[in-house]
Amino acid sequence: MKKALKTAGWILVMLILLTPLVCWSVGIRFFAVGVKTSRFVDRVDRLDGFYVAVYTHNVYTTTDEEGNTNVHFGSDMNVTDYGWKHEETSSVTPYKRFLFFSRETKAESYVLMSEDGEYCYGAFYVLRARNGMIHYYYTRYVVGTGFKLSRELIEAETIAFSYGGEEIPLIDYTRFSSRVDFTTGDKILLINGNPCRFSSP
Repeated sequence: MKKALKTAGWILVMLILLTPLVCWSVGIRFFAVGVKTSRFVDRVDRLDGFYVAVYTHNVYTTTDEEGNTNVHFGSDMNVTDYGWKHEETSSVTPYKRFLFFSRETKAESYVLMSEDGEYCYGAFYVLRARNGMIHYYYTRYVVGTGFKLSRELIEAETIAFSYGGEEIPLIDYTRFSSRVDFTTGDKILLINGNPCRFSSP
């Protein structure tokens, strides 16, 4: 009996020691602590079935000698004369949750364009939860060539979204959640009063 208990104890100890190693080797993390492994992750949001590692950067404006307003992303310690400055999302990495485990997954990504397709208003990372809720992470920062940034995007300090006459406030200049799927193109989302459409990057 003692031998059986001792063997069971050793098996349990080995399982406890090996489980984190096996999980780590196949990309499974424990709780939110395992998600925030990179020093570059600014915060971790817990949403329906997801942990979301959020990366942020400073967004600020300066005025050039001709009086034009320019928007900048990142940090420049030498710049002290700016119009406005705050922190916004640069990108996100979502992790699907199951109990206390999580595994990295991909967010859908869309570029927000004006109705005529000429100007860009930024981009969204989109996560779809099992309960029908859709989480939208907004960023002004758009990687790619050929996008003309709208003056609204450059000059407006705060970004406000609305749908059907109701304002949809951004949480921490970052995200909102809705059961409305704006990616299909049949629902008109307004950004600072301007209609926009979702486009694949």
